[in-house]
Formats: sequence, structure tokens, C-alpha cells
Amino acid sequence: MQNAAIIGLAIVDIILVALSQIALWQRKEYRADRMREYIDSPEGSLKQHPWPLIAGLLVGMGWMLVLRENEVAAEYAGLASLLLILVGHTVRIRIKGVMRPTLTFRAGIVSLVVCIACIAWGIYLVIPHILVALQMATLAFFLPVIIAGVVFLVTIPATLQKKWVISQAKKLRNSFDTLTVVGITGSVGKTSTKTYLLHILGGASKTVQATSEHRNSPYVVALDMLSKLTSKTSTYIAEMGAYKKGEIAELCQLAQPKIGVLTAITNQHAALFGSLENLATAKWELIDALPTDGIAVLNADDKNVVKKAKGLKKKVVWYSLKEKNPILTHASVIGNGQLSSVFAAVTVARTLGVSDDVIAKRLATLPVLSQTMELKKGKNSSTVIDDSYSASEASVMNAIEYLRELSVGDNRLVMVPIIELGSEGPAVHKRIGKALSPLPIQVYIYGDAYREDIQKGLGVSPAAIVVWMNDPKVTAQQIAKDMATETVVVLEGRLPNIIRQAVIPDLIGDPSKEVDSRLRGNDKRL
Repeated sequence: MQNAAIIGLAIVDIILVALSQIALWQRKEYRADRMREYIDSPEGSLKQHPWPLIAGLLVGMGWMLVLRENEVAAEYAGLASLLLILVGHTVRIRIKGVMRPTLTFRAGIVSLVVCIACIAWGIYLVIPHILVALQMATLAFFLPVIIAGVVFLVTIPATLQKKWVISQAKKLRNSFDTLTVVGITGSVGKTSTKTYLLHILGGASKTVQATSEHRNSPYVVALDMLSKLTSKTSTYIAEMGAYKKGEIAELCQLAQPKIGVLTAITNQHAALFGSLENLATAKWELIDALPTDGIAVLNADDKNVVKKAKGLKKKVVWYSLKEKNPILTHASVIGNGQLSSVFAAVTVARTLGVSDDVIAKRLATLPVLSQTMELKKGKNSSTVIDDSYSASEASVMNAIEYLRELSVGDNRLVMVPIIELGSEGPAVHKRIGKALSPLPIQVYIYGDAYREDIQKGLGVSPAAIVVWMNDPKVTAQQIAKDMATETVVVLEGRLPNIIRQAVIPDLIGDPSKEVDSRLRGNDKRL
């Protein structure tokens, strides 16, 4: 009976560890470089979550006791490790919810192999009832390593299959001599620019296509091309992302763009590239890959783009919000970040020969991008700007700039610290704190990462009231408290759904209706 209880406890631990680890690998796209960066970041640091290390020390202590032939004490060490793992995951679940992978073919294969490995461990070691608690605690502690090994093994056939798909897409692309491909890359604004350009060109049709959402790496772009490109396709818009040098070059070999759009070069994912210079070189692969008669569409408002373009021999078409182009008044978007994406799309459309009259009509009906400075009706008829799709320094600064331009009132910012910044992290969060300091707003920061750096930026007596929170339920209750018609809440970064649901009980069909009048007077920013 005692062993049965221990095995039951261990099974719960193993399920929780397996679900969270497979979900984490999936979130990091099964990439070792992204996982290494996560482990080195404040989000994954053992300083923030010391209990796995303590559990491992208990396991090590248990095996040392076995060597000294004190099996009873060794079992107690194993049981303590199992209980600590359960408590650690229980606390994490309370704060962030249950981590579980989205059901996909690869996640299913990884889960199946891990399950088989765990069963084999149990049959070989646990069923004979030899050191049950210590054996199970050892399995639970080393399970992340086992899962990493399984991910590596599953990646081998997946890589071979990806290469075959990419080769087929290349053959298809080479058969279309008249196809014009627009490649879009940049640290921020890729998806927005792609979506707006597709809309300006009339939307997806037999002649115009664009990569689907979340498809911006070689394999998934290849799948997209195989499913969408035909002999009737005249224009294909390809979003191009990268986490290391060479990936955009590979995308360009596949898609062969004639027009290349570079929206921005910022520190987003800088940790994966090693430096901003490496990141800039990776993004510039799109411009380098353009043919001699190709056209580079570049953001003149980004100093890093301007610096990189010095000496460029290819044709360049610049766009800048400093131009105050009247055609942009037809676009109803929130924040200069989105407006810059609109202007990038307009510039490409003009390059493709679309008239300003047609562009103006299409801008009047731009689609609303989900969780990207999206205007929503909040609790008690308040106003919520949902920018929780992702987070970067540029998007946070854009949200702060938006709040700065509002009249003084009940304005609130909810944000999470930014990940994958590497050595840039402290400086970035110090700049965020400095930008927040003079604003008379309430700021709720979910998570303690970079807390000291933000506090340094805030200074001694900031106008902003900043609160750090870790419990999602308490955070949701606090943010939603006393929300009224005049309240404006900006959600910035990937926040738990319970927080979003607390401030946005119902989504409205037309986000232009029933919003705070202070927003209507800011057409220069919309």
C-alpha cells in the first residue's frame, strides 16, 4: 500500500514534468538554441525557480545514502524530492496555469516515446519494489533530460522530411518566371505589414497570395507555397523570420523575392543572435538576396536600418512617418507602430503600381489584427487596447507613447518583462522604467524578471504607480477593480488569459464603437 501511494505520487509528478517540458520545447519550436537562451534568461533561471535544483540534491543525497547501505533514509530522501516536485509544480500552476502542449503530430510522437521510456523505467526498476521512492524521484528529476534526448531523436526524421518539402517548393517556385515575390522581415511589424499589404492588394485571390499566420520559417513557408502557388499567381507576399544568421538567406533561396521590406532592426531576440550587429546582418540577408533589378523598401525612422543601408547599390524606396503623408489619414489604426506598418504596405503597393485612390479605399477597411493594438470594449464600458500578441522593446515603447498622448485620467498599463534579450535585457528594462517614470498612470508588471532594472529607470519619485504581481488571479482582480467608462487599459505582452478575460468580458464586433471620447480626438495617432 505504501509503495502504491508513492507510485501514485510519482505518476502525478511525471505527468506534470512531461507536460510542462514538452510544452516548453514546443513553445521554443524544438530548437536547442532557443531552449539554451530560456535557461540563461531570468524567466528560466534557477534563481527564480530553485526547487528543481533542491529536488536534484535530494536525489543525489539519496544515492549517497544507498552507497552507505542506509536504504530507509535514502527512501525518505526520494520521497522528499517527489513531494518537493509536486509542490513546485502546484505553485507554478497557481501562478501560470497548467502548461501543456498543443496537440500536434510532433508533440504526439514525443509524448508517446517519453511515455514508453517511463513505463520501461518502471517495469525494469520500480516493479521489483527496489527503492521505489528514490527510483521514481530519479526518473522525475532526469525526465527533462530524457525529453530533450527524445526531441533530438524525433528531430532527425523531421529534418529530412523538411528538406524534401523545401526542395519540392523550390522546384515549384522555379517554374514561375513571372511571379513577383515580396519578402518582409524585421524585428517588429512583419505580420502587420504583410496583412495590410495583402488587404490593399485586394485580399487573397487566384492572383495574390500571402503566407498564412505564423508561417515565416523555411519549412512552413515551403508548405505554404506548395498549397497556394499556381500558374495564375502573380504576387506572393512572404513573411520571413529568423533566430540565427543564414535562415533568411535560406528563405530567399526558396522564395526568390524581387521586393524586400525591412521594417526595423531592434534588440528583439538579440540573445539568440549574440549581438545587435549579428541580428542586423541576419535581417539584411533579405536585401542582399534581391536581384540587380530588385527594390528595397526600408524604414527611414529606424536608425539601425539607415546605418545598414549606407553604400547600398540597389534601388531603395524609403518610408517615414515624419513625412505626414495624407494617405495615412484613411487608416484607422492605433499607435505609431501600426501606422508604420501601414505606410510600409502602402509603399510596396505603390511600387507594385497600385493607385493612391485604390489604396485610400482599401485603407478605410483595414482588418483588425488580433491582440495587436486591438481596440476592445472592456469591463463596465471601459476601453482596452489589447497588444498581448507578443512583446518587444519597440511595442512597449509604442504603448507608453500611446498612453502619454492620452489626456490625464484613469490610464493603466499591464505588461510582462521582455524575454530573449540576452545581455541587452537590463538596459532595455531600465529604459522602459525611465519612459514610464513621468507618466501619471498605474502600471502592473506581471513577473519579477528585471525588477531591479525597471526600478533603476523609474528613479526616486516616479509619477507612475508601479506594482509587481505574480498571482494571475490576484493580478486580474486588482487590474479590473473599479474599471469605469473613463478607464483605459493597455495590455502589453503575453499575459495569462485570466487577466485578459477579467478586463474584456465581452469582445465587440466593431471596435470603433463605444470607446472613450479621449481616443476620438487623437486622429494623428490612429
